[in-house]
Amino acid sequence: MIIDRLIYAIEHIDWGLGYIITILIFLILSFFSEAYKNNKFIYIFLLYLIAFSSTRGIVNFDMENYKEMYENYKILSISEVEPGFIFLSWMFNHFTSSPYLLFSAYSLLNILFVYLAIKNFTHYIKTSFFLFLTIPMLYLSSLIGIRQSLAEAIMFFAVSLFFRKKELPFLFFGTLSILFHYSAVVVFIIICLIYFFLKDEVKLKFLFSIITISLVMHFWNISGFLLEILLKFLYPLFPGKYTIYAQLLLTEGKTALRGFSIYTTLLFDILTVFVLYYCYTLIRMRCLHKNYGLIINLLVIGAVYMNLFGKFSDVTARIFYYFIFYYIVLIPFIIYKIPKTQIKKALIIYSISLFLFIWLLSGVYKQLSPNEPPPLIYKNILLKDIY
Repeated sequence: MIIDRLIYAIEHIDWGLGYIITILIFLILSFFSEAYKNNKFIYIFLLYLIAFSSTRGIVNFDMENYKEMYENYKILSISEVEPGFIFLSWMFNHFTSSPYLLFSAYSLLNILFVYLAIKNFTHYIKTSFFLFLTIPMLYLSSLIGIRQSLAEAIMFFAVSLFFRKKELPFLFFGTLSILFHYSAVVVFIIICLIYFFLKDEVKLKFLFSIITISLVMHFWNISGFLLEILLKFLYPLFPGKYTIYAQLLLTEGKTALRGFSIYTTLLFDILTVFVLYYCYTLIRMRCLHKNYGLIINLLVIGAVYMNLFGKFSDVTARIFYYFIFYYIVLIPFIIYKIPKTQIKKALIIYSISLFLFIWLLSGVYKQLSPNEPPPLIYKNILLKDIY
């Protein structure tokens, strides 16, 4: 299967050509930034990335749906679509009936919030941003799922403010995230609960235990039983269109519905355990500030959530996407601060292998049907003949 998918990817390399060129441009400009000790090269890349993202074509059902929603924003209800999308559609319809200005705004805001959050979290900006570009659930997903991706970026920025002990701005931007995608409500509640119970303290044995227990529950399908209880309890609180997903899960809850495969789940669990242990070690060595304990706890809780509910449709699996951002914060610290060269090499090789594995087996090169292109391909409206 992997060989067949690899052959399929090579045959359709043009689908990912724009993305590959973008990664090469980032690496070249990062090299010049390091060589000349000047951040202007990174700013040039950010401008390029905004332009690249803003001029993507409408290539799948989601983008077609956004176009239709934009053109008919007056009939949209906040029970179906978040007020952030409706507000931007109302504003940009004063200038053009084309949705590309809306797409540009989402791209600009997404990249801006991610970059500002990384700056708040770490000095390893280029490495963190490289991980943002290469993890398929992050940048590539933002080209298609624009509403949730922007909510993820804003929540990431909100947590970076909380990390710096700015509680009121955290509440403001956390609420703003919800206004762009209702899934952020779940994440906002989880973040508040985790901080209330664990604060910045990393309880290594406890965190290892809940990862293990949640993985066992995944294999025994106890997670399906828990999901059914939660949905029945929360069903009356669901916004209009989300009741459809809830009904689907309640009637077919024991069936895996486009969720994470067991291979993806295990690979992310292994990475989480690795990052947890070595970041805990860095805190004990005083090479990492104890404030990062919050981020480590959130990373682990994200993995636990994935173990419990990740195999049940996009509704639950996508909550994990909010927590993937903390990998791009913590992995660079292990690469640059852990003294053992073998560990650095292992982490780099494992991370690249994991992301390539997911990239090849999903997203860019996952063909849903013989006549339907994969969901994360990129087509440029200005340079159609190039990429």
